[in-house]
Amino acid sequence: MPQTLTPGTGGGGSGGQTAASGSGGTGTGGAMITGTGGTSIDAGSGGQGASGGASGGRSPAFDGGASPATDAGTGTPQTFVCSSVLGLMLTSQWYTGGFETAPGIDNARWQLKWMEHAYIDEWANVNSTFWGITPVSPCAQNSDSPDRVVLIALSWTITTLAEWESNVTKDVENIKVKYPNVKQIVLMTIVRGPGNKSCGNTTVVAENTLVPAYIDQALADVAAKDPTLVKVGPKAEGASCADFMGTGPHLTAAGDMAVAKVIAAGLTAL
Repeated sequence: MPQTLTPGTGGGGSGGQTAASGSGGTGTGGAMITGTGGTSIDAGSGGQGASGGASGGRSPAFDGGASPATDAGTGTPQTFVCSSVLGLMLTSQWYTGGFETAPGIDNARWQLKWMEHAYIDEWANVNSTFWGITPVSPCAQNSDSPDRVVLIALSWTITTLAEWESNVTKDVENIKVKYPNVKQIVLMTIVRGPGNKSCGNTTVVAENTLVPAYIDQALADVAAKDPTLVKVGPKAEGASCADFMGTGPHLTAAGDMAVAKVIAAGLTAL
């Protein structure tokens, strides 16, 4: 029976475009991450583990494939010198909203490279200037040659399974070219609505919090081509639509904080 990551209570927040923004109100609680596999983890409750989210809401749960922070099948703790997250503005909001201070995360070993339009077709271009982005909070060692890369995959315009698989396959190949020291590549989507439902305007693609099934399938198919190197990361959900600003997909400050903690728990469990 899977255990749960239970967030503690905390003040709410709303509005703004960054994790530091927002004011007033009582936030809705927690977030949720799901994965594949058998073993699950308990990150504690209250001030431990995935703590400090906004109060209420569902408890986050994680069904992982290996024990926390272990190499599947060996029981050996994974130690990455530098884990680099490649993402977008949405990524920067939860990353700077509490990810590097979350339990299990050594901020000296993590960094973020983001741009507002860092979509999968941009990373598919090996000559894109985005590869030269200066990282936020660079790793203390090997910042230019990370041994783990987490790619937050998004496109508002690519809408078929075949196109997604083609672009994400190129993304993975380019990551291997740019970072020949890489030992693990993690593919993740943006944060989705609770139960992967839409909290926004379904007629406006870029305001939707539902991640289509073909995107999850594309990431799984690409990972299956090289399962030793490529993993599918945790699927993070808001605890409720109140965790999103307006119609989404941007989170409130409280939502970013809660999601940051559960994404951290999911990534350290890979």
